Parts: sequence; structure tokens; C-alpha cells
Amino acid sequence: MYCKRRTKQRVAQNGSVGIIQSSRLLKHRCILPAIITLVLLLAGSIQLSRAAFPPAQFEPVQTDDMTRNDFAAFNSPFDCTTAGCHQQLAKTKWVHAPVATNACTQCHESISPLNEHQFIPAPADASACNSCHTFDSAPVSTHEPFQLGTCNNCHDPHGGDRKNYIKAESIKALCLDCHDQTEASFLHHPAAIGDCQACHNPHQSKHKMLLSQSKETLCLGCHQSLDHSDRLGAFSLSTPPVSTHEPVAQESCLTCHLAHGSDQRGILAQSQRSLCIRCHDDLDENLPLAQSVHSPYTEDQSCTKCHSPHDSEHESLLVASQGSLCMTCHDQPIILSDDSQIPDMKKLIEESAVVHEPAALGQCTSCHRPHFSTQHNLLQVGYPEKDYVRFEIDNYAMCIQCHDQIMIEEETSTLTGFRDGGQNLHFVHINREK
Repeated sequence: MYCKRRTKQRVAQNGSVGIIQSSRLLKHRCILPAIITLVLLLAGSIQLSRAAFPPAQFEPVQTDDMTRNDFAAFNSPFDCTTAGCHQQLAKTKWVHAPVATNACTQCHESISPLNEHQFIPAPADASACNSCHTFDSAPVSTHEPFQLGTCNNCHDPHGGDRKNYIKAESIKALCLDCHDQTEASFLHHPAAIGDCQACHNPHQSKHKMLLSQSKETLCLGCHQSLDHSDRLGAFSLSTPPVSTHEPVAQESCLTCHLAHGSDQRGILAQSQRSLCIRCHDDLDENLPLAQSVHSPYTEDQSCTKCHSPHDSEHESLLVASQGSLCMTCHDQPIILSDDSQIPDMKKLIEESAVVHEPAALGQCTSCHRPHFSTQHNLLQVGYPEKDYVRFEIDNYAMCIQCHDQIMIEEETSTLTGFRDGGQNLHFVHINREK
């Protein structure tokens, strides 16, 4: 109405020429506001579009040999991701490089003029993937989906909201699509949190079971921080051990442990004693003949009361020096199954005026066997259970191991301190035929 009124006024005052001039002026004054309005609407639309589809993020390091700039060189004639059909493919958090650079024909082959928009379906195998992604030509182990070329089982070919374009909510969920969940009382930490790639490569490996490193290097990558302050004496490269368990020396952790989880503590492959006897079966050969058995030997979970399973600063993988180790139990009276009693050996040794040298030096196994014995009291060889037993070498074999038997057979005064002046009291008190 404003434009029309101005036109009529100019016609009445100025005649026909005025009408022409007014019309030109009217045209400029009416079209300009319309153009400004259109520009503002377009600007608002762009802002809304940016808010709805934030710009995609690109991985700083591609998992393949080609980067985003490499794909830009294709200069595809198609405008797939910026036109109105497939633009959502470029709006995910992580975008596959061909999609990000509009290089769609790198994977999709056109079979018609551009305006007909006809393409050969993307191959179901890995041929399209292998044109960019390179892998080891001679791996030791290969993941089955990768070997079959079914890359799309795990990856979205265009992109996704998760790194590496995985289809599942997490690496753990992706792996459990095919692999059973480990149901166990004790789980290896990576398995418990679903960090499968802490140990395994997803595609192929130069090692068995898709391990990312050799198994010994892989385990010590996490477990080398443990030291001998651990009761189990965990293997440590920084402390040269005095004794090392053979599986550790051979770097064969799976001899004793399961990789993912177990119902046994320490994710052991079997109960502790069964696991130990599996290799140390020679120890059990004479067990039926045993007259005395050290209680930790027959109790499960007791081998590590005395021995480290990995390595030790002491001989025989002991967790402490022999004398100290024995006194962790023998520092009090012990009642046996037959109601007999072993005295408090620690107190007895500390308070006695005269102490047998092996006991004083903490060399308990000089006389006693640590596991079981065919003799009473875990003795190494024969010694009478009662006093004044008739002398025979076999009866007193324990003594003859260290002491010269002449002191029993002859009235010598030089081989023993057990004498009255020059009289050898061993010779006097021995029970023999006259």
C-alpha cells in the first residue's frame, strides 16, 4: 500500500513522465528489502544447520596408509555428502577419510552417466578396503573376520560415533558378539574391564592367538612392577633371583595361569596343589609309604606358604631363609593328629645352653625332610624313636651322616665332647651285645 500511494501522488503532480520515473524508483525501493530479508533467512538457516550437524572430527592418525589429504586428490565428480541425499554420513563424530573428502568412487564404482546415479554395489569382501589398508603378508595368526574379508562385521564403512568406526557400543561389546564372556570368580584385569586390545591385535599378529607381543614380553609389560615384597615373589627383572621357577625361566606364564579368568586365585589353571603336582609328580610317588607328612604339603593353597611360584632370593624358591621360614609356624607348640606334641622349637633353641649345630644355623633340612618322610618326625634317614635302642648303623643313620661312627665303636676321647674326662660316654652308653 505504501508503494501504491507514492505512485499515485507522483502521477497527479508530474504527468506521464513522472509516472515512469516513479515506477523505476518504486522498483528499487520494493525489491531491496526483499533481498535483505532473503539473505537473513539464508544466514539463519545455515546457523541452524550447523547447530543440528556439528562439524565432523577426524582421527589425527589414520589406521591406514592414506590420510585425508591423500583422498582429496581424487577430485570426485560426485557431490554425495554435501548434496541432499547422503549428507548425514559426514556428520558422525568419526568419519572415514573417503567420506570426509567426498571420494566416494574410491569404494563405489559408477556404471552410468553421472546424472543417472547408478553404482556397482560395494564389494562384500575386503578388496575395497585392501586398496588403501595394508597389512602383514605373512602373519602367524589372523582374526577370522579379517581373514574372511568381512570387515563390515566390525566396522561401519562410512564412519560412526566411536573411534575406528566400530559398530558396537564398545570394544568389549564388539568382541562378545562372537566370543563368550569369561565367567569366573577371578578375572584378569583386562578381561574384567573389556580391554581386549591390551593383549590382542584385532586383525592379525606375528604371534600366536593374535597377541600384540610375545607372551613373555606381554605379561611383563604390566607385571614387572611387582617385587619381592609380594608374598608370592612376583618375577622382577630388576632383581636377579637366586632361584627361578622353570616356567618363569622359560617365559611360559600360561603353564600355570589362564589368560582371561579362573575360579582359582591368581587365575591359576587348577587348584594350587594339583597344579604343582602336575609337574612335581615325583614328590607324590612315595607318599603312600610316608610315615610322617608335613601338613602344608597335603593342604591345598599351601605350597606358596613356603615357596614362591615365580622366583626367590633364596634357594628352592623359599619365601624366606630356611630357619626363619620354619619358625613362622614352629614358634609355638603344635599338637599332632596322634595327640603328641612338638614343642615350641624357637623357644627351645633360644633358651638351651647347648644347641645342635644345624638347629643353631637354621639348617632344618639337614635332618628333616620338608614334605614327607618314610621316617618319623620327617627325618631324612633312620633314628630310633625310643632311647637305648640296640646300636645298628641303620638305626643311627641320621647321626652317621655327619659324625664319624668310630666314636661309637671305639673308646676314643678325641672325636666327641660327650665324655667324662678321657672317657667317651657315647661308647659307654651305647646299647650293644657284650
